[in-house]
Amino acid sequence: MPQSYIEETYSGFDGGMDAFLIVKDDGKVEIVPLGGLFKTINSKDNLSLNEFKSNLDYINWEKSVKGNYLNVCRVSNVLKVEIRLNRENNSKVKAVYP
Repeated sequence: MPQSYIEETYSGFDGGMDAFLIVKDDGKVEIVPLGGLFKTINSKDNLSLNEFKSNLDYINWEKSVKGNYLNVCRVSNVLKVEIRLNRENNSKVKAVYP
């Protein structure tokens, strides 16, 4: 088990997981949750949850990266959607799939 991780659990209602991973130049990773129940289990400096203070802040950030993910990767429990969105938005984050 890693020293630092964030857990996402199935809510039992509409279930699913959707988020952005933002990989910083210094190796730190921010998770922007969009769907699912995310919570920090053991917080270290290299991994954090980033929940925008307002929907408008999120919308403006999402517009700023659309088509140009570079250091951003979308993750989803629907693998085909995840792969398509990362491809369409030119994600430079390398994802390895089984």
